[in-house]
Amino acid sequence: MVVHQRRIERVSNKYVLRRWCKNVKGIQNKIRFCYNKSSTSIEAYRHDILCNLFNEVVDLVKESENKYDMVMTWVHELK
Repeated sequence: MVVHQRRIERVSNKYVLRRWCKNVKGIQNKIRFCYNKSSTSIEAYRHDILCNLFNEVVDLVKESENKYDMVMTWVHELK
């Protein structure tokens, strides 16, 4: 907003975070879930940790067919 208000037309790439770019593929909003009363705080904690970890894994394997296949095999076996 400030850039727009000050009529700045170019911003160095070092100031632009990857997640702000329109052409970034596979970026999803991270939505915190509201946990029902039956879930415990440890479950909520584990959920958040796993979501963050899996998001990192996605970024690492999405461009490699081999890594993708390895992760998918492991997840299916675990499931």
